[in-house]
Amino acid sequence: MNRKILCILTVLALFTTGLFAAGATEDGIYNGVTNVPFRPTLTADSATLENILYYNPAQLATNNLIIEAPTASFSGFNCAKAMKSKSVQEAVNELKQFKFTKKNLITVFAGYVYNIGTGRNDVSAVDAGLGTAIKNFAVGLNVKAAAKTLPDGSPTQSLTTTIMVPVVDAAFSFAYGWRVWEKEDRYLDAGISLKYARKMYILGLNASNLLENSDVENKTANAGIAFPFDLGLTYGMLDGKLTFSATALNLNGYYYMHKYANYKDAIKLKDGLNGYVLYSPWEGNLEARFTPKWQYVNPTVSLRFDNINGFIADDLNTDNGRKPWRELFRHLVLKAELDILKYAKLDLAFLHGYPEFGAVVDIFGNSLEIRYGYHEAGTLYGAKPVDTFTIRIKLGYTPH
Repeated sequence: MNRKILCILTVLALFTTGLFAAGATEDGIYNGVTNVPFRPTLTADSATLENILYYNPAQLATNNLIIEAPTASFSGFNCAKAMKSKSVQEAVNELKQFKFTKKNLITVFAGYVYNIGTGRNDVSAVDAGLGTAIKNFAVGLNVKAAAKTLPDGSPTQSLTTTIMVPVVDAAFSFAYGWRVWEKEDRYLDAGISLKYARKMYILGLNASNLLENSDVENKTANAGIAFPFDLGLTYGMLDGKLTFSATALNLNGYYYMHKYANYKDAIKLKDGLNGYVLYSPWEGNLEARFTPKWQYVNPTVSLRFDNINGFIADDLNTDNGRKPWRELFRHLVLKAELDILKYAKLDLAFLHGYPEFGAVVDIFGNSLEIRYGYHEAGTLYGAKPVDTFTIRIKLGYTPH
């Protein structure tokens, strides 16, 4: 496709997105959980397929070869607090002895849920994906299942009435990147990532439903499809040692949703009722990254400002109790990475207002990654910092 035509189509798509923004409807108390942009668990390594497809497709301009088949990760929240529970420790010890009784499994889950507490929180997240990037093209399929909690809105809220919200997202992505301009040691890369996305979440659940293993199959579910896309630009200097990137993510994030009698019908998108539009906001990001590109040990320092438009639209408004200088932390990412012989990576980050540490062992694209840090589960910065433990396994091939 002619690049001028592609640019024109992109501008028209952005204009169309703006026109239909006023037609989107809200989804009540579930907003802030169900309408967040879908993004699988991302790694510190910017060259992974997930980062290319969901953060900056302009990276495809450098002729990549990446195979991921598959990648999978698990994230647990409130782990440090949950493991202090005596009942959980006893049940875990039983499980270590391969005593996988229903009582022990429920005890672990119950202790975990009770330590999470009432109100807004994250419970767990599991995601998986596969795909490939060859030269300037990439395709991928990603699925993520997460469980979250919301307050029930009553002044006498208890844990068993706290709303539980399982959310499942899936997306098939196709991306293309190209070098727009190059002169001596400078260049400009561009990229676009197109997606077919599906979303489903179950309504009417609370902690007691799950603990008692009640009739979850017959709970109402909402599901729908969307066609979002991402745009990316990267300006490189000093032969790529210093780069500046601008990305616009989740453009056209309108999910055409219906209500279903149960999650089985929702998966099939069968017999849906009461159609509505669920708007998932777009994000504009800026990043500066410096990598000296030494022979054996490569350090990288980066600074990123995430969701600039969200900060301007929401966090500068002091009428809702926000303090802009505090909320600014939720949009900043300061990261220091160390690549050792291209087979091991360490990173330390100030991620959206909280510290995070990661370690990766990578052998030609087969990797094991462990991350531990904190994130904000509340609506305001500092309201509810929650610790997060993530383990990620990837099989595939990436030449070093």
